[in-house]
Amino acid sequence: MLNGAEQLGIYVAQASQELEAARSRQQSAAGNPDLKLAGQSFSTDAELQNAQQRLDNAALALRNRWVILGTVVGGAMTIAISFAGILSWFDVSAGHFWDEFSAISLTITASALVVAGLVRLLGAAGVGLGALLLVIVGNPLSGIATSPRLLPAPWGEFGQWLPTGAGGTLLRTVAYFPGAPVWAPLLILLGWAVLGGLMVLLFDHSKTTAGHRHEAIPAP
Repeated sequence: MLNGAEQLGIYVAQASQELEAARSRQQSAAGNPDLKLAGQSFSTDAELQNAQQRLDNAALALRNRWVILGTVVGGAMTIAISFAGILSWFDVSAGHFWDEFSAISLTITASALVVAGLVRLLGAAGVGLGALLLVIVGNPLSGIATSPRLLPAPWGEFGQWLPTGAGGTLLRTVAYFPGAPVWAPLLILLGWAVLGGLMVLLFDHSKTTAGHRHEAIPAP
């Protein structure tokens, strides 16, 4: 008969094996986001648990993406209402508070989604690329301080296709020229916001043993 110490050793060994098997299944599931579970049957409990883990990982990843989108939009609205309030408080604008709030919100949302999407696509390098696009290139070519028409051609026009330039034009128009059309900068900002949002939802930059990679993850 086995004594208590031997039985405890066997239990510990079995628990260690089960823990190692569970860890292996979790790693396998985390490294295989391509679900393709429809119509499949599972012959062993291990296969079923692996499929369940993959489903859980996919659900968690999707929830994290929506959290990113919600955080970006909520943060943009918070900043925008503060900025619009400051402009109104100091009588810098013409008093069209909600129009200015909407313009600032959309500009910040589009810019932040572009950066967030680039990070999801490229990792840390996306921050640098976003800064290059929005600040280093976009800011001088936006014409916010003067007018894009005062910049050398074709750079003034090019800057209006970037989020910074389109946002500056939209805010200037709704603040000082409320009757003027705003479709061009509005559509440009919406386009950048949609592009950034799609990158957030569809891409996930992950680290592997070979380095960094990115892969498109099918949206459910």
